[in-house]
Amino acid sequence: MWTDALSDIAIGASYYAIPLVLLYASRRRPDLAHAPVLWMSAAFILLCGTTHWLDVLTLWVPAYSTQVIAKAVTAAISFLTAVTLWRFLPRLLALPSPAQMRAANQDLQQVVQEREKALEALRASERRYRALTEVRAGSSAFWIAEPTGAVREMRGWEALAARPEASMQGLAWMGSIHPEDRAATIESWKQARATQDPLDLEFRVATGGQGWRWVGSRGVPVFDEDQRLVEWVGMIEDVHERRQATEDLRRTRTMLDQVIKNIPAMIFVKDMKTGRFTFINRAGEELLGVTSAALLGTTDHDHFPKEQADFFIAHDRAVAASGLAQVIEEEAIDTPSGTRLLRTTKIPMPGSEGGPNLLLGFCQDITDRKQAEAHIRHLALHDPLTGLANRHLLNESIREAAARGARFAVLCLDLDAFKRVNDTRGHEAGDRLLVQVAERLRGVVREGDVLARLGGDEFVILQMGVTEPEAVTAYARRVVDEMARPFDLDLQQVVIGASIGIAMCPADGTNLQDLLRHADTALYKAKADGRGRFQRFNTIMNTNLQDRYQLEADLREAIEARHLLLHYQPICDAKDGAILGFEALARWCHPVRGNIPPGVFVPMAEECGLIIPLGRLVLETACAEAAGWAEPARIAVNVSPAQFRVEDLAGEIAEILRRTGLSGDRLELEVTESLMIDDPERVLRIMLELKQLGVRIALDDFGTGYASLIYLRRFPFDQIKIDQSFVRGLDQEGEGLLLFSAILNLGISLGLEVLTEGVETEAQLEIIRGLGGRMVQGYLFGRPGPAAEARERLAHGHAPCYP
Repeated sequence: MWTDALSDIAIGASYYAIPLVLLYASRRRPDLAHAPVLWMSAAFILLCGTTHWLDVLTLWVPAYSTQVIAKAVTAAISFLTAVTLWRFLPRLLALPSPAQMRAANQDLQQVVQEREKALEALRASERRYRALTEVRAGSSAFWIAEPTGAVREMRGWEALAARPEASMQGLAWMGSIHPEDRAATIESWKQARATQDPLDLEFRVATGGQGWRWVGSRGVPVFDEDQRLVEWVGMIEDVHERRQATEDLRRTRTMLDQVIKNIPAMIFVKDMKTGRFTFINRAGEELLGVTSAALLGTTDHDHFPKEQADFFIAHDRAVAASGLAQVIEEEAIDTPSGTRLLRTTKIPMPGSEGGPNLLLGFCQDITDRKQAEAHIRHLALHDPLTGLANRHLLNESIREAAARGARFAVLCLDLDAFKRVNDTRGHEAGDRLLVQVAERLRGVVREGDVLARLGGDEFVILQMGVTEPEAVTAYARRVVDEMARPFDLDLQQVVIGASIGIAMCPADGTNLQDLLRHADTALYKAKADGRGRFQRFNTIMNTNLQDRYQLEADLREAIEARHLLLHYQPICDAKDGAILGFEALARWCHPVRGNIPPGVFVPMAEECGLIIPLGRLVLETACAEAAGWAEPARIAVNVSPAQFRVEDLAGEIAEILRRTGLSGDRLELEVTESLMIDDPERVLRIMLELKQLGVRIALDDFGTGYASLIYLRRFPFDQIKIDQSFVRGLDQEGEGLLLFSAILNLGISLGLEVLTEGVETEAQLEIIRGLGGRMVQGYLFGRPGPAAEARERLAHGHAPCYP
């Protein structure tokens, strides 16, 4: 009995172990398709084991009913398992055989291999993509090359270079490189292959029908997972414009460097914080007499006196504080060549932090310019022959003296026998005599007085601080006596004498016009009394003015009746004497007094208000005469400042041109610079209106007035006429020749025609030709003549002095 019991216990225990294994397997493999069968089988075995335990129990306790129930349940579960298993039988029969499993396994391995290949291709694409991201954007062509550099694939090359992409395959791409760039490009490729570093190149390539163009190529090496180089990936872009721009910029920088180094003005740079020089150009080295190496790193105190250096540094700080450019107009510094005047512009240069970091200085040496300006101012206010004050300076002196209520006298002096010397010995001798007269008068006049020459042999002395008339007469007597002494001229003594007319301010007037007119009246009386005398103006002399008034009335009648005639003086080409035009000059033959010179009736017309109708008459007559000439030569007409005060001068001249039929470009109006003094804006407007008509404008008597350079820059002149006073003595070496040359070159450099007046000798003409003068006028080419003579000259074609 014990043996049966132990046997049943062992069997029951084993039955319990098997279901546990099945349940464990079903829990670990939830994906099994027949799990319910396993569960039911486990329940059946578990019940079978339970029946063995019941058999052991019935050995001691009768429990047959329980055993019957257990076996009935076991039978039921067994039946249910069989039925359930039948339902799954088709699926069980469909399970693959071992051969099928081996075939499926091979198919699976092939799929896995293909997937691995796809993954490797994907990883290669990713590596190539990463390589492409290192290539510059905006490229035009894409390429792939073998590790050796042979191109395997090229896309976009035809659009970039207008050449087939096949021409770049393999190593053929090296043949398309410009011969000058080929060796360096190939060498760079070799180095990149050796180092396996990214490659950046720029070289010229041949393009289809477009010559050579610069391209930029960036190549990136591509490695596999074992860090082996498998290929190069890169792109090419057209950098021709950028390269050209870079080259242009380089050339521009080189040019600017050369300009800065060689510009004839000092340029320097200072460190704003330390005040030390960081740059200086060649002109600065020459001006300061130091080398760049000796100057850089030093301060102003190392090169200039302390007071001057302190001034420079204080100005630098002021520029830095303001942040604006500032100019020191005249800055005197001592240099190895002497004291020089500089015009210095200092400009603050911002640094990276925004504030001024550097100071840029630009220094122009204006010493010569200032000296030239002083010389020009001197010329503008002084007579070029004698160096005495001219009419402008005299007028300013009188105006200033009258404004402050000073008492003074005007002594108008005229040389009695000067015309005889001028006519017999020539203008050169006359000029030398005038210079001696000026020197002698300088020795007579007192300090504070003004000595002026108004032209010709007319001198004026402004005697200041006059309280008694006796003092003036004593002064005049001393001048007359001094002029009565002989002059040494060309190793001969010449006696000329002088007469003086005196007017006093404020008794006889307070302006230059009145005082000179009254002094001229007194001078006329002194000459009429026998010359070598002096007379003071008085009211009795007014009776003598009646004759002048009668002459003015006669002039008015002559203008109204058109009795004035025009004479024409030729304007010629200095090279061959060809007549280029004529200057119209008014002439008056009085029915009683005979020929009255323009120097008499023209000033008279200006004083009595007849200059406007006189100018209109001259202009109309000249245009009408010139319109009938067989050759289209120019006609030049003098226009007074008073005519520019006419309400519509341009309209009046346009009407004259229309009536006479003369083309506007054949008319040339000559004006003097006194015209521009009173109302320059109005004069400029009228000139521009005249220019629209085609009329040319010339500046007469250039160099004798005030600030001519200013007028040349501002007003639309076509021509300047060099005054004849600069021509006299031109054939002599000295300042006269240099001054004439400077004036001539000034006009030529400004693009103006330059006409030289007063040419009387062949020697003067040769000098003018040699200096580049092209237009001349003077007695050498013909004196002014009537209209018939002008037509005859024009038909002849050139001046009489030419064959």
